[in-house]
Amino acid sequence: MDYPNARKGIKKIFTYEVIEIVACLLAILIAVLSVVSFDSNKVLAGDKEAVGVGLFIIFAGIAIVVLTIIGIIILIKGLRLAAMDERKYFKNAFYASLILLVGSVLVGLSFVVESIGEYSKYINAAVDGTNIFMFMCIVFGIKNIAEKIGRFDIVGLSVPIIVMTIIITLISICGRFVEDNVMQVASDILTLIYYFIYLVFLSKAKKMFDGIKIK
Repeated sequence: MDYPNARKGIKKIFTYEVIEIVACLLAILIAVLSVVSFDSNKVLAGDKEAVGVGLFIIFAGIAIVVLTIIGIIILIKGLRLAAMDERKYFKNAFYASLILLVGSVLVGLSFVVESIGEYSKYINAAVDGTNIFMFMCIVFGIKNIAEKIGRFDIVGLSVPIIVMTIIITLISICGRFVEDNVMQVASDILTLIYYFIYLVFLSKAKKMFDGIKIK
């Protein structure tokens, strides 16, 4: 079997992860500016530099929400395709991605709706938890296909990638509950490390079909 749908699906999942990295870099930039440059008192006083930083933070926040939603739509399409060839894990990942889409919309609304904003850290933690579950399903789905096509190098990478990413993500989730901007920056940096580790794995996974001829 040449897994044509999984081949296309994993490529879309890879694209989603690239978008997530861009969004994460923006989040880190926002957090750093909030710690180093942003001063709400200066904004109220009409300081041009402070107002400029504030506007950048607002537009960067909007960009993160837009990128995240676009990325998840691409992800949903990729998981739906991959689930046609590997239903055991990719189907569960597909359902998790739908929850992730709802969670991302709520995160976006938390910036403008005060009643939702009060629960933003819990929403973010729930999104992160869903991300872990979806990530594990994707990795196990890739591992399952890799075993069937004899790519045991990919199989060997799957378990260490899961262990490292779960540890990093759990630390990141804990960091969200600490009311400290520096901890938020550290949490975002850990998330970025997780994204890069996962991206390397996906890069190898999307190439594992190269030796298989599409019928």
